[in-house]
Amino acid sequence: SSTSRTILLHGPNGTGKSLAISCTAEYARRPLFMLSSVHLGNSARQVHEIVINVFKLADAWGAMVVLDDADLYLFKRRNDASIDNNVVS
Repeated sequence: SSTSRTILLHGPNGTGKSLAISCTAEYARRPLFMLSSVHLGNSARQVHEIVINVFKLADAWGAMVVLDDADLYLFKRRNDASIDNNVVS
């Protein structure tokens, strides 16, 4: 059985978030799986499938997963925006 942890790093560019991630992975002796919004696709279905597959691989490898620029997929829900709600659900 594996244990997972979630860490959210938020801040302006150039404040050391990527360096902190790299150092943490090196210290923990874990592979680092960097995933940016470019890799996630454009539809809710694509995002879901890719993220599920990435986490399956990361679990098998014992890797740390970094979702760079995840804020592009996280935005406030609106009741009249069913398509937008699908992406954040």
